[in-house]
Amino acid sequence: MKIIDIHTHILPNIDDGSDSMEKSIRHLQMVADAGVEKLVLTPHCMLGKYEADFLMINTRFAELLEEVKKNNINIELLLGAEVFCETFLIDKVVEEKLSLGNSNYVLFETSLNSRASDVNEFAYQLQRKGYRLILAHPERYTFVHKTTRVIESIMHRDILIQVNATSLLGYHGKKVKETAWKMLHKGYAHFVASDDHCRHNKYYLDQAYMKVVKHIDQHTADLLFYENPLRMLKNKEIDPFYVTVIGNKHSKRKALWKVIFGRH
Repeated sequence: MKIIDIHTHILPNIDDGSDSMEKSIRHLQMVADAGVEKLVLTPHCMLGKYEADFLMINTRFAELLEEVKKNNINIELLLGAEVFCETFLIDKVVEEKLSLGNSNYVLFETSLNSRASDVNEFAYQLQRKGYRLILAHPERYTFVHKTTRVIESIMHRDILIQVNATSLLGYHGKKVKETAWKMLHKGYAHFVASDDHCRHNKYYLDQAYMKVVKHIDQHTADLLFYENPLRMLKNKEIDPFYVTVIGNKHSKRKALWKVIFGRH
């Protein structure tokens, strides 16, 4: 099992995630023990709430890298951000290079009660500047609960989708869990990540990986937890419609996923 986690809040004293270096180090050791090879630190970027500046974030990142080295934790850390869906943050994304690692992929979120049109407009403005967009945990958004088909329309705008491990495991309620699994079975997901906030002495991404192996298949798990994240970090293109799902809708057997790399 190989895993890359592209969405975490483990950088200490920046947002609502880890509140100490000691906690971050303990948590990262647990994450490394779970089989994670690379991890992207994605502190919130939200004006009026989480406004740590570029210098502070990079200083904390350098300090964390040093502590990871001192403690011999076998994990590669990269820096990114989780940007809130507000058009006046677009210049900040560009100026402070808030993409994931050294790629031109940007992870963004919106409010639980927002509209798909808000997502599309924000993404379009950044796409015009050469960025590729990844929407964080849409299985939690009300407009997706009404119909998962809205995700397909978002994907048609070249926006990729990241599902939370805790959603698949049921930690956000039955509706979110059902929506998350429905998205995976329909091919409406490109990444599964932890969105870990260091609030519990547990890490869930490896558990979610095994659930996907059990309920779908090994190939799909590797694609969502490792191969697509690796492609993203190498700044390679990921086609939003990279899979079709072939299955008997009247059967409870695992869906068969066929990789088709390209639209047809």
